Amino acid sequence: MADAKNINEIRRHRSGKPNKNNLGRHRKNGIAFPVVVCAAVIAGVIIGFKSYGFAYDKVAKQSILAAKENENGEREFSANNIIEQAQNNLVGSDIDGVIKDINKDESKFTFYSLKSNETVILTATEDTQYPFPNTINDYKIGDVVTFVYDEDRNLTDIKNCEAAWAFSDTGLIVNTDSKLLKFGDSSTQYKDKSFKYTDGITTVRYKDVYTDMSKIDKLDYVTVRGYDNGVTNKAYSVTIEKSHGSLEIHNGEQIQDGIIKLNGNEISLDKARSMNLTEGRYTVEVTGSNCEPYTTEVMVRPSATATVDLSVIQVKSGLLDVTANVADFTVTIDGTDYKSGDPILLSYGRYNVKVSKPDYVDYTGTVTINEDINTFSATLKEREKTGTVNVSTNPGSARVYIDGTFMGQSPQSRQLPLGSHTVEIRMDGYITETRDINIANEGDTVRCQANLTPVVTPYAGETSRPAPKAPAEPAAPATGAEVITEVVVQ
Repeated sequence: MADAKNINEIRRHRSGKPNKNNLGRHRKNGIAFPVVVCAAVIAGVIIGFKSYGFAYDKVAKQSILAAKENENGEREFSANNIIEQAQNNLVGSDIDGVIKDINKDESKFTFYSLKSNETVILTATEDTQYPFPNTINDYKIGDVVTFVYDEDRNLTDIKNCEAAWAFSDTGLIVNTDSKLLKFGDSSTQYKDKSFKYTDGITTVRYKDVYTDMSKIDKLDYVTVRGYDNGVTNKAYSVTIEKSHGSLEIHNGEQIQDGIIKLNGNEISLDKARSMNLTEGRYTVEVTGSNCEPYTTEVMVRPSATATVDLSVIQVKSGLLDVTANVADFTVTIDGTDYKSGDPILLSYGRYNVKVSKPDYVDYTGTVTINEDINTFSATLKEREKTGTVNVSTNPGSARVYIDGTFMGQSPQSRQLPLGSHTVEIRMDGYITETRDINIANEGDTVRCQANLTPVVTPYAGETSRPAPKAPAEPAAPATGAEVITEVVVQ
């Protein structure tokens, strides 16, 4: 019987048909195994989260929440402990920062950390290590350094920061709107180099006195210090190494073709009467075509005016010998009169000269004094003696000619040489009148008056003739055209 069952089982197995009695048992075993696995995974996750939450809560309380005891000995929360804990995490590491304050009495440094953007106050001790040969006295507010401190807030090391930079030049321009520092056109080394800055962090110092950006002038010689680690590049301090003042040049008018040099830089003397300069000592060299070279030194101080007086310069001089074709003449040089024969000593330069004598025309010219002895020669012409002729007509606006030259319309007044002259008066529709006059003495005035006669239009076959004369009074004969010549002696 058993063999028959086994044979049947083998046949069913080969045929692929399931055994009805084992079918239920196989199904139950296939479902139970996955359920057990899922339950184990879920339980593990729950336990893991519980454990993580417990550990996180404990660590958070220890690392973030407070730390001080009250009067009852209980521990209470402080908001500053978050920052304090962050700083504790930096203990013993190199930190790049900016010195915000130094209290030398208490040996305390206040740093602005460029790593955490927080303020750190540290105490320098006897064990604090400085770069040789520096001490606390060698550091200034605004310096960029690398520092290290311990858990007791003691400064253990202060080092030169490898990411720090510094540029020194004149011509710094401050743009307070965009918070930008830029070396401008007047800069000598770093033209167009610019840096951003931060209000409240970036400092301005002049002679250990802290001021603000408005005090910076482009004439000032400044040192800009900052930090560039590849991510941040900003200026953190501006030191005005040299401020500015002014220099005035006095009494340089007598120097011809003057050139002035300031520390070797050449400027025309005409443009150097007054100028603003960076503070400091300047060597002033003055040269000119009429003077010996002159050198002096002057100190330009902040907000003050220094002066250089050029009246001490020895101007070269030479003699001027003036000759003329007449005797007893007068020489006038730039408004100063000299008699003929007087020695004339003049400083090197250019002058206006006039030679004059009564009854002669003045002779004018220029002379340049550039040697020990200089000459000027004048040829004077005798002045022409003249008188005056006054011409009037009736009717007026007649054309007046004197010695054949048109002088204009009547009335006319002209200066003429002494002697005889011919006056001709013309007017359309009137007979031309001619009169000879004579000016006998210098200053005489001759009055010449003409009453013009109209021309009468002829009848057919007749030639032109004067207009008929009006009937004459028995007591006075007709006069025709009348020319009155009167000589007035002045």
